[in-house]
Amino acid sequence: MYNEHVGELKTTLRGLIHNYNCFRADKDYDIKKDDFLIFIVCDGYDRIPDCFKKLATEKGFLDESILEAKGFATRDERSGKLKMRPLRDVMDKSVADKDVPNNLLHVFQVTTWDVGINDDMLKGRRVHICFGVKHRNDGKINSHRWFFQGICKYLKPELCLMLDIGTRPDDYALLKLYKHMQADKTCGGCCGEIEVDLADTNENACDCEGQGGSSTGMGSYLVQASQ
Repeated sequence: MYNEHVGELKTTLRGLIHNYNCFRADKDYDIKKDDFLIFIVCDGYDRIPDCFKKLATEKGFLDESILEAKGFATRDERSGKLKMRPLRDVMDKSVADKDVPNNLLHVFQVTTWDVGINDDMLKGRRVHICFGVKHRNDGKINSHRWFFQGICKYLKPELCLMLDIGTRPDDYALLKLYKHMQADKTCGGCCGEIEVDLADTNENACDCEGQGGSSTGMGSYLVQASQ
């Protein structure tokens, strides 16, 4: 994600949670809570809309006070908004300029029954959510590199699903993709057909910093073997 509104996040979560419930309910898949993780990678902190920050803070997958307390960010006295500090200022003075990293990924994690969707989609089940926000904007391809070369290297997932915020996987879409990947071990990846959803709901409409926003089904999703 980059600067998508919270309504677009809810659209994506609604599709993911429905598929997650299907995995958990079908004993043939034998998918447990710890087998499923939603990881949101954000390309820079400064462009995140306030409505997104509000939901992420309320649901526990963002804590601005930690960024401030650890010296990664400072709060503007006039606006009250948090702003990331230059990485040279963040690093210890003993670190040579050539050794200052180009970027950092700040990761927050929560296991929850409530992801901010109006109805109780989780049906009492808990789901893991991680929110990784890059210290500064560095492009979408760079976000993919953080995901595959950083996050996947640490978590070692069997399969990964790539989704743009605002894209909603249809009912049972993930199950069909997963079933194919399990049936054909020589398949490195598969994808679903994309359609534009022109429908809108009150839940998906939001107004962030004076800009109206609604979510559609535009985007792409792909199951990719992490190997």
